[in-house]
Amino acid sequence: MEIGAFYLPSVGRPADIKKGLAGKSTKLYQQMLREITEQVQYMDQYGYYGAGFTEHHFHVEGEEVSTNPVMLDMYFGMQTKNMKFGQLGNVLPSRNPINLAEDIAMLSQMLEGRTFAGFARGYQNRWVNVIGQQVGLSDPASGEEYEELKRSLFEEHFEILMKAWKEDTFSFKGKHWQIPTKDLKWAAAETAHQYGQGCNEDGIIEEIGIAPPTFNNMIPDMFMPFATSERSIKW
Repeated sequence: MEIGAFYLPSVGRPADIKKGLAGKSTKLYQQMLREITEQVQYMDQYGYYGAGFTEHHFHVEGEEVSTNPVMLDMYFGMQTKNMKFGQLGNVLPSRNPINLAEDIAMLSQMLEGRTFAGFARGYQNRWVNVIGQQVGLSDPASGEEYEELKRSLFEEHFEILMKAWKEDTFSFKGKHWQIPTKDLKWAAAETAHQYGQGCNEDGIIEEIGIAPPTFNNMIPDMFMPFATSERSIKW
């Protein structure tokens, strides 16, 4: 059995939060960074598996100030030597899966493989619907329809992310994404022909790939922070 830590993280004490807008306080945020640094350095010294951070946005109240768990992973990873850092989890339906694959791959390189990744569908509509509005995530009349859209986006984004990690270059066509877009002509096709791949003789992009890859092309350990449905557990 491995033991790790899961942080929201919150900023400030209950009394600070009751004063209002704790999430907007530089003093409280810096205090949170110092406190977690002390904790993860202790865990690193005593053989803990790792620490993960949730993804939530707009928490001006201060309760879950973790808008970018990958950046938190990097910050604390640079102050430790052994333990892993990851996300619990990235809310896939509202995210660009290619950008996320790139971010986690860079994190993996910078921490030399001391990374893991977690994924979720998202339940806080205050931010999921605002950030995900371009992919249709705004509460429809049917709650079931909304949940099915999130599940569809989650599964497709996960498939894209895995292809980006596993393949040098790839293509994908699904319900929500076409990668690359149709008839995309690349002005630097000659460079792609000489030093890369994915571009045909007519200069049309047929596949794309992320760079850098994950550290030594390792797929990070993966987790789901929690699940409330049998369907999610089986997935």
